[in-house]
Amino acid sequence: EHVLSFAACVGNKEIVQFLIENGADIKAQDYLGNTVLHHLALQAQRYTAHMYDFILSLDPENGNPVEMITNKDGLTPFKLAALEGNVQLFQHLMRKRKYHIQWFFKSISATFYDLSGIDSWDDDHSVLDLVVCSNEVEALKILDLPAIKTLIHFKWNKYGKYYFRALALFYFIYIIIFTTCCIFRPLIPRRDNITDPRDTQILEEAPLNLCYVSNKDYIRLVGEIISVFGAIAILLVESADILRYGTAGYFGKTVLGGPFHGILICYAFLVLLIAILRLTSAGAEGFFMALAIVLAWCNSIYFARAFRILGPFAILLQKIILEKFLTFVILMVMVLIGFTTAIYMSFQELDPSQWIRFNDYKNLIFLMFMLFFGLLDIPLNYEKYTPFMVKILYVSYIMMTFQLMAILFIFLIAQTLRRVMKNLDVLWLAQVLSSYMFICLLV
Repeated sequence: EHVLSFAACVGNKEIVQFLIENGADIKAQDYLGNTVLHHLALQAQRYTAHMYDFILSLDPENGNPVEMITNKDGLTPFKLAALEGNVQLFQHLMRKRKYHIQWFFKSISATFYDLSGIDSWDDDHSVLDLVVCSNEVEALKILDLPAIKTLIHFKWNKYGKYYFRALALFYFIYIIIFTTCCIFRPLIPRRDNITDPRDTQILEEAPLNLCYVSNKDYIRLVGEIISVFGAIAILLVESADILRYGTAGYFGKTVLGGPFHGILICYAFLVLLIAILRLTSAGAEGFFMALAIVLAWCNSIYFARAFRILGPFAILLQKIILEKFLTFVILMVMVLIGFTTAIYMSFQELDPSQWIRFNDYKNLIFLMFMLFFGLLDIPLNYEKYTPFMVKILYVSYIMMTFQLMAILFIFLIAQTLRRVMKNLDVLWLAQVLSSYMFICLLV
């Protein structure tokens, strides 16, 4: 860091002027390509805007202006202020881009802004792109500035929402085709003998040579081909976005879609896996089809951002999943395994024929999961003696899970709701902007 940059960042106007008058180069760049104005853009202090103007007043007019010099990331001080969420300096620089026009014949005035470097139309490192990709929470407040908000609303209402809703329509048609193909998957009568009286399976998946024999099968084949090519297209588009925004930013940021991109990628891989299983007649298609259908329809919540009335709920859902739900699931699994194992051990010495629900660990852990949310009562055999330890564990489990942890989860959701509601409009603007960027990438 140059001495001039250090003096400017601490707000010492006298030393800055002394250094420049004695030959300090305003346009000098450090190893990252940052000038003194870049360093000021990183300082969210009250004096930053005044110091910025003061240095510009001392900039010689020969050559490229210092505020147009880019660093190694291709950012001017104006763009760096947007990326770092320096709202005060960014707003100050926006005022310098404002032009007033007074009409001669009427008492009407208009305000125009220079959008060079702001609009994403002809700039890969525009302010709109940088704010969406920024890791700074303060950067989102830039979207609430009048000029930026007006620009976003214009782009969205004029072009974005129609393209995005058309994309949503195509997606729903696509998953309906996939769902229909899964419902009418080829099944044949079961060929092996039933040895377990509890086994009720009468049909099984057909091998490849029996999958396409009738006209209905060929119609289903068209839908399956559409499903496979759609999955390939999804992976290509998602891969391009991951390369553009980075893995951590792409999957971790709510405004970019957060967990929905992970859901969509998993769905695409499942479709390709189902196609491989069909071609090899390996079986187990139904299991992966069920998972793929659930993921496909859950991902449709992503398109709620196209509607002002539904978008905030999608934001809240993403925040809960990313910030609260995973933590709650980890705690739930720890408690679930502990109590399940303790109850399982309590029934190990008893006759398993009298306690069918408790003699298998897999069935017992599912039963305890249902009890976790109070969906059923513990199925004890009241005609037989129940170990006293089981009663103690059951009461402790209900108090620990259904009461304490359920109340904790509700509290966490309410806390997230209060925090999201404060910045709801800005978050929705950010989602609208990221959706528009996504449409631009496709087009």
